[in-house]
Amino acid sequence: MKLMATRLVIITLLLLYFVNNSSAQKLNTTVLQSSNFCDTIPFEYANGKIIMNATIADRSARFILDTGAPFLLSDNLKNELKLNSTDLMDVTDVTGKSKQLAIVDVPQIAIGNIRFSDSRAIAYEKGMTGLMDCFNVEGLIGSTILKDCIVHIDTKQEIIILTDRIENTPVKNTTPIKMKLDENSRPFINLRVGKKSVIESLFDSGSDKLLPLSYTTFRRLEKEKEATVLNKGYGSISAGLFGSGKKGKEYRVAMETLQITNAIKIENVIATASEYKNKDAIGMGISQYGTVTIDYPGRKFYLNLYPAPPVKENKSFLGFHAQLSDGDFIISAVYDDSPASRAGVHIGQKISQINNIKINSLADICGVYLSGVVYEESIILTVIGQDGASKTLTLTGD
Repeated sequence: MKLMATRLVIITLLLLYFVNNSSAQKLNTTVLQSSNFCDTIPFEYANGKIIMNATIADRSARFILDTGAPFLLSDNLKNELKLNSTDLMDVTDVTGKSKQLAIVDVPQIAIGNIRFSDSRAIAYEKGMTGLMDCFNVEGLIGSTILKDCIVHIDTKQEIIILTDRIENTPVKNTTPIKMKLDENSRPFINLRVGKKSVIESLFDSGSDKLLPLSYTTFRRLEKEKEATVLNKGYGSISAGLFGSGKKGKEYRVAMETLQITNAIKIENVIATASEYKNKDAIGMGISQYGTVTIDYPGRKFYLNLYPAPPVKENKSFLGFHAQLSDGDFIISAVYDDSPASRAGVHIGQKISQINNIKINSLADICGVYLSGVVYEESIILTVIGQDGASKTLTLTGD
């Protein structure tokens, strides 16, 4: 079955956090307490992020469901619940930055009616994670929690089914893909690009993109004539646990097909590739085509297609990315020969206004980010350069 592909998301936030493999045994300790269970969990779907509630010590809090991460907990919630820090760990985020963070013991956690014990979480500093703060969450529910569950994600209905029996999910006539788990139980599947190229891809529900590629994979696909550069730029399009990513080459890439199973083929795929990204991932962009089921115990991945192909999204390519930096909304990347570059947008400029929305605070930045105003066909952008000069630019998408 052939399907249409989505266009590039202009402002992105990748929630792909990872720890050194040698420390995996410190985190992958969660014990599933429930058995013979099936629970339907509602969630809020905002900018490609699945935001759900979980309960720790009778305290309900909002978390992002992120299969590309272990269990993360904010220092605010850690201190509020007086959870013990028993160890330190060297943690490297998606940007390549590393720090020592505390490991926190979480004796009990519940998602809906499903209970887990003996979990361990990485405690991070809230307020240092850029646009993640816009979602008002206290951490990430990652694969170290979910590793003994079957997780069915339906973004149209905004529900998750958590169960231990595959027959409780609507995948009866769906062909599964073999899946493997790494040391932190993160799920990986093989995808076919074009006629012959195969990539091993993390399924990362914390990413709002369809297919962010590593630089190495992008170069291989280009050499194999399975990927073509649409736009080349410079800067950073990703942010991690410790802030903005390292500036480097950024690419907008076209691929004729992305094959997930023998029966599922997506045409005219637009992906991104970053010079300093070292993992391939398939994100929640895939959810426009169907529901996703991750069978952790059975090591199987399902994409259950919707009856009709998705409606092509009317998202323009304006050619820039923006990130939160030291309290300001900053141009973090610009693509060559794009509406942004032709209008005079440059890396490092501070965005002070978009259309009629003035940006004076974090609340304003979050409002712009969550509203999707930058996805419009045309926007009026007011930027301030390093010399303090302000200019107003009109950008119309390609």
